[in-house]
Amino acid sequence: MDHTLLVSVHVPVGAEILRALDAASLNIKVAAWMVLPEYEDWRLILASPTFDEAGISEAYGLINKALDRGEIPVARQPLFMTLPMTDPTIRELRRRKARHMEGVRLGGMIGGRFIEDGYVYRIS
Repeated sequence: MDHTLLVSVHVPVGAEILRALDAASLNIKVAAWMVLPEYEDWRLILASPTFDEAGISEAYGLINKALDRGEIPVARQPLFMTLPMTDPTIRELRRRKARHMEGVRLGGMIGGRFIEDGYVYRIS
């Protein structure tokens, strides 16, 4: 599978989704496309203290409501994965962050998780 081609097609969709999540005040701290070996495809990885407080089931409900309000149809929604703010990968990404992370590619071992490829929207 050509992961680079796949993400380049989805980068604008991910940005649109992030705008909808921001409009819903979901306090997204980490947003990035990642290819993880256990899934072998791109996932939009999201982390937020709001999701941690709400719990995993409610977090996905909050995402769905925000996307509905943002008028992003289900057919255009990618596979999501939320990770807690305490997840080692999220913690390491937040420690590594540079001033401007948007568009940075990721790869390798990060927080004990192997990332085959990645594209960052936000790490704050």
